[in-house]
Amino acid sequence: WHRFLKKPWSSRNILDLFHWLRKQLVTAITYASLHFFGSEAKWDELWEEQFSSFKHTNRELTSEGDLNFVLEQAKEHLKTAEERREGTLDKCKTLLTLSSLLLALVGVLLPKTPFSSIWMRILFSIAALALLNAVVLVVVVFGVRADMRLEVEPKDVKLAPDELKKTLINNYFQCRTDRDNRNDYLVEVYKAARFFFLSALTLLALTFSLSFFMFSPNEQAKGVANDLRSDTNFVQ
Repeated sequence: WHRFLKKPWSSRNILDLFHWLRKQLVTAITYASLHFFGSEAKWDELWEEQFSSFKHTNRELTSEGDLNFVLEQAKEHLKTAEERREGTLDKCKTLLTLSSLLLALVGVLLPKTPFSSIWMRILFSIAALALLNAVVLVVVVFGVRADMRLEVEPKDVKLAPDELKKTLINNYFQCRTDRDNRNDYLVEVYKAARFFFLSALTLLALTFSLSFFMFSPNEQAKGVANDLRSDTNFVQ
């Protein structure tokens, strides 16, 4: 915050400040949601959008062994991590679609279901906030960030074949570690989003069910008629 105040005001600095404030807000919502869900995620991890569960250490690979086999295994580990991410993103897309359908359904049913009780209005408001929070968390999952990539640098090309394989093996495992930490973050956010979506769905079903069984159409019509009779402007 202080670094923005020290800079001269310009369009670029204003946009940077807006981005920083938006990042703070989204991180705060994610932090509160995950801790309400029961997660122990740290603020720094949520800010970086990845956990730090796994640490990479370069393998020595000094003993004689089949480097080709180890290299193929490292590639498979990275491929598995990438497939896990794709599976998580597909689940988030499904959850976002269901949330959109639920919002549309609520928009259709809400005008036809007047909530005369304050408790039902409170339940509906909580459900609406939970559904909105689920959508925000799903959008957080689709956030764009830089990922670690595997690149062969010019200095690596000059290495001996076995040394090059050792370098590639460590690079593959390092990328796998980065993917796993990112995947754990995505899975945790998805689980929290699913929790809030199911909570919203349950509360909405409960609210509309109570409104349907506790208030008959005749009672609702009589209530509307009484409100109209008491409205002096309408009578005139």
